Amino acid sequence: MSIARGSFLERLAAFHRALSADSLVDKALTDSDHNETARLLRNGLAVVGFSSLEGFIRSRTSEILGRISGSPVKFSDLPVRLQESCTFGAIKALSFQIDLRSRNGEDVTSFIQRVGSQIASTSRSTYELAELSFAHDKSNINSNDIKEILGAFGIKDGWGNISKFAGRTGLPSLGLEDSFRTASRTRNRAAHRPDADIATSDLDSFHKAALGIAIGFDALISRASRLIVENAAFRSGAHQLAHDNIPIRFLDASGSRWREKEEASSKASRISAIEAIAWTECINKARSKQQIAIKRNPASLPLLWVTTDNE
Repeated sequence: MSIARGSFLERLAAFHRALSADSLVDKALTDSDHNETARLLRNGLAVVGFSSLEGFIRSRTSEILGRISGSPVKFSDLPVRLQESCTFGAIKALSFQIDLRSRNGEDVTSFIQRVGSQIASTSRSTYELAELSFAHDKSNINSNDIKEILGAFGIKDGWGNISKFAGRTGLPSLGLEDSFRTASRTRNRAAHRPDADIATSDLDSFHKAALGIAIGFDALISRASRLIVENAAFRSGAHQLAHDNIPIRFLDASGSRWREKEEASSKASRISAIEAIAWTECINKARSKQQIAIKRNPASLPLLWVTTDNE
């Protein structure tokens, strides 16, 4: 299973629980001490929440690069933009990371050697794609970085496909690129402006947007990586991947039971009383049909997912 996905979902769940804390809610204007503390806590959540999404994009992409590294596909047969990112892009990111880590007092020698070895390995039959190849050349990720990552994996209209896939899962689907940009501006305001006052409603909106961005990005890059390994036509650009090429199998909470069904079906194929068993069976069935498995709460919003492509 993906460590990056598990860590992100744990952090996002904690973020969501924090939104219901009384300490975030302003009281009467006369209770200035409490209100100032609440303001600082909301600002802190804005920074931490956005950083969690950035961390997931980076770490999940690095995991996917690791899966491709172990495949029989020659480096020279990978999509051209992917080759460029894993060489030129990695060198650019290495320079930035050396400076950043040096200023933080880290010993960067072993780091340079490891990443340098990864880049050099692309000239050999057995290679290891550099972990820094995407979104490590600056401190923060912007919306174009996500578009560029998916584009390098052969996915056109990355943001459009993310938004449409998120909508299929039950999440808000309109304007997720704009939501990401808004969250980035909110994060910067919270981190750098002493007078910043982030509203709880903005944090709640970010929670849903972050979930939609993460699930759409993960589904697309995971399926693309499988096609890169298995499909020469996709590697060459002759075949394209869109969100509707990735079927979904849901496990929905319904009272005390769990209903498993395919996206296009209104009827459950299995109804179970034990969540853990139902989820395992759902994943296994999804894997056999190359679907993504998504567990949802009673409001039909995603709680957890497994891509089944590259775990």
